[in-house]
Amino acid sequence: MVRYGYVVDLSRCTGCRSCQMACKVENSTIEGVFWMYVFKLEEGEYPHSKQSFYPRPCMHCENPPCVKVCPVGARYRRE
Repeated sequence: MVRYGYVVDLSRCTGCRSCQMACKVENSTIEGVFWMYVFKLEEGEYPHSKQSFYPRPCMHCENPPCVKVCPVGARYRRE
């Protein structure tokens, strides 16, 4: 089955990196190696600054653990 990608609601992502750690545990990668990563973008200057988070999933799992562990439901997968 072809997989084109996952849906991530960037407005809901809090940057907790639970998805990143679930991927690491599931795939048993060595120390310092992550197949999935959450980037943090900082914009503006104090006191008018803003942080945004951009998850970059590896998109290779049939049953992705990163979707299940998201505490805010920012990640989901449609059939």
